[in-house]
Amino acid sequence: MMIEDNEMLNKIEILKNCSYIEQDFRGHSHAIRSIAGDNGNKYFIKILNGNRKESLNWINDIYQSLSVPTAEIQEIGYLENVDKTYIIFEYLEGNTLRELTKKASAKELEDIGIEIGASLAKFQQIKAN
Repeated sequence: MMIEDNEMLNKIEILKNCSYIEQDFRGHSHAIRSIAGDNGNKYFIKILNGNRKESLNWINDIYQSLSVPTAEIQEIGYLENVDKTYIIFEYLEGNTLRELTKKASAKELEDIGIEIGASLAKFQQIKAN
């Protein structure tokens, strides 16, 4: 699908330079997920219901302060006319966790679990209000 074919995505400035967009059905999320790109730039886009800018910025700040590895956010915005929040990440090549676990050996699954556990343990540092 071309960007011009999607009225909502065409309102997002960073995507205006992209020549293609395809919906991403991998993973499991209630968000609409897409991949867009052109000329070597590739983005992963999530579109969520409602105005979620504040909570997404807060979550990103936490990830950054804890040094939790995640894709770099390029832009977060709110489309008031359709009541949707979008978040654009750099696109990271590779498999989803679900894809990895389907073809991984027991040792690889153990290593993945340890790495995920180490990242999750960092969240213990968050102080509740």
